[in-house]
Amino acid sequence: MSRLFAPAAWLVGRLSYRHKLLLNAALVTLPMLALAGGVLYEQQRSLTTLEREQAALAQQLPAISLLVALADRHATAQASAAGDEAASQQRDARRDAVDGTLAALRAQLAAAPAGTSDAALTSKWDDFSTRWQDVRQQNDDDGLNAHSELAQIVRDAMAQSLESGGLRADPDASVALLANALGERLPQLIDSFGLARDIGVGAIMRQRLKSAQRSRLQLVRGSLDPLVGESVDAVTKAVAARPELAASLEAPTSALASAHLPLEEALTTKVIDTTDFDIAPNDYARRGSDAIAAAQALATAAAPAAAAVLAEREDSLRLTRNLVGAALIGALLLLAWAFVGAYQSIMHGIRSLHRAAAALADGDLRARAETASHDEVAAVADSFNRMAAHFAGIIHDATAAASDVASAAGKLGGMGQQVADASARQNDAATHTAGAAHALTGSIRQVATHAEETARIASDADSATRHGERDALATATEMQRIADGVLKTVGIIRSLEDRSRAIDTIVLTIREIAEQTNLLALNAAIEAARAGEAGRGFAVVADEVRKLAERTRVSTQEIGSTIGAIQSDITQAASEMNASGELVGGSARLANDLATTLAEIRQTVASSAEHVRGIVSEAASQASTSEAIAGHAEEIATMSEHNHAAIQAAAEAAGALAALAARLRESVAGLRT
Repeated sequence: MSRLFAPAAWLVGRLSYRHKLLLNAALVTLPMLALAGGVLYEQQRSLTTLEREQAALAQQLPAISLLVALADRHATAQASAAGDEAASQQRDARRDAVDGTLAALRAQLAAAPAGTSDAALTSKWDDFSTRWQDVRQQNDDDGLNAHSELAQIVRDAMAQSLESGGLRADPDASVALLANALGERLPQLIDSFGLARDIGVGAIMRQRLKSAQRSRLQLVRGSLDPLVGESVDAVTKAVAARPELAASLEAPTSALASAHLPLEEALTTKVIDTTDFDIAPNDYARRGSDAIAAAQALATAAAPAAAAVLAEREDSLRLTRNLVGAALIGALLLLAWAFVGAYQSIMHGIRSLHRAAAALADGDLRARAETASHDEVAAVADSFNRMAAHFAGIIHDATAAASDVASAAGKLGGMGQQVADASARQNDAATHTAGAAHALTGSIRQVATHAEETARIASDADSATRHGERDALATATEMQRIADGVLKTVGIIRSLEDRSRAIDTIVLTIREIAEQTNLLALNAAIEAARAGEAGRGFAVVADEVRKLAERTRVSTQEIGSTIGAIQSDITQAASEMNASGELVGGSARLANDLATTLAEIRQTVASSAEHVRGIVSEAASQASTSEAIAGHAEEIATMSEHNHAAIQAAAEAAGALAALAARLRESVAGLRT
């Protein structure tokens, strides 16, 4: 799955957060706009279709009026041809009536909304106008066929208007039924009523009926009942579909259902099936006119009813369109509001994190990122704040530890100097002791060779031994004090070694934090790379943090190496000081032995007068002892020199430790916590 989206992730990763958000807004807004356009287009298309139906419906009543005017004009022509003077006087008025209804129909066609006209329908009406102009000038005896052609053109045009206007396929059954009645059934019924009336009036007035006319009338009579039934049935079904139309359609429907019966009866009994024609022409004409009027009345009621249904649908469609448009506009505004809010929230978090990271990179460990949201950016900011606080605590602890190390190193250096001075004095004392021992050896040898002078110099030997005893005791005391100082120095060095191990633990903690900081910087760099252009500043910050972590790691390694060397030197110094302490302790014991020996010599010298004879043998023994003492004194001097060198090395190591602590303080002095 990740491979599938890898190209998209790569492409989006090249963009900044601002462009990513804009892209997401476009990806959401454009489909919504397309959907809104499609919905509004569909609503508008429905309204256009409805306007086309309304325009076609509006043509039906003028066309029916034109059809009635044609029938009235034909009736007048038939009566005039049969010798009716009154009818002859009405011919011009009837022609003018046809012209007027045709003009009204033309006006209705011209007033139709743009895009609702039909070229084929316009061509039919143009054909009707041309034919009508020819018929107006014809002889009335030749007008039946011409009238039938004109009526057929009108009916075809009305049917064409139903088809092109979409009334036949209207989704509302009541509209389709009423339109079918208006455009087909009622026009055909009116034409049939007119033919039955007009031909019948002419036959009654002439008292004869041509066979062609009889056949024509028989066809008309046979079509009346079906046409009336179909018209009434269509209106009845429309009323059943929409009961609210019953108030305006029931009366004319009922009237039509019975209006043709008088005409049909007279047509059958007084015209077709008779040769007497025993009915007044006006009575017969009235029956036909009543039937035509009933059909026209039903058309006059049906057209507004259908128009009302279409108007209701138009209002519904317009309301739906407006509501959909308002809802879409509201949704777009809400989307824009939410997008701007999200944009401001994300960019605020990123800018705050960038400022805090830049301040941290400049050494201000007090910098913190502000978080005002609960998203991933806020989580990164919280992690950054915890890292900065932890890092500041570590630097603070390191500074305090460096100060403690510097203080301890200073104390160690002072004590080392004291021990060095004492060791120098110990060396001088050991040298003097070795010289005294050599001098004692010479004296003892002189005693062996000059036994005769023993008595004379006994008092001098007693004095010398007393002085040697005091020097030996002083040497033993000084060496014991030096041994105590060395032991105390060893304790201080051990404490310093323990403190250096504590520093080593702190350095290890700093190294681990530096590694964690480096890892966090690497993760932040990866996240910044994913964020793209908007994360570029964060990537710079992550890189600065990584560099700072690297410098910390390198400095920690240097500190660790230096402290390791110091620990090694301290351990060596402690070992050497311990050995020196033991040697100094041994020297102190030897000095005590020397004091004891000198005391014995003093006793011997005191009693030398009585034991002169044993001086020679005792002198030889004392010479050996003096030589041993001289050797031990020289060894003490040598060890003192070594002790002095070790103490000097410890002092130098303490100085180096102090310098390292100073460098550590300087390295963190620029960091503000």
